[in-house]
Amino acid sequence: MLYTLLQTFLKALFTLFFRARIIEKANLPLSGSVILAANHQSNWDPPLLAAFLERPVSYMAKKELFKFPLGSYLKWMDGIALDRSKTENKVDAIAKIFATKD
Repeated sequence: MLYTLLQTFLKALFTLFFRARIIEKANLPLSGSVILAANHQSNWDPPLLAAFLERPVSYMAKKELFKFPLGSYLKWMDGIALDRSKTENKVDAIAKIFATKD
């Protein structure tokens, strides 16, 4: 529920103030696994993805970003903290995280 409220708020914000829109929306799958990679033009990339996609998005970000104030937002939007200092295989760690998701 909180995800939907934030998504609605962000979509209105980005549409009204930044004139954001999605081009080629038909190419975005509505179901099944998919990885979307933001080009990191700014820190607005993840919220923009969440606002305009028709499905929930889980974020992966370095664990340092999960500190206040951004951390609360990332947790509310189903963020996944990645510990870059550990030597484990990152692909395996990510696969384990997504295996526990619905």
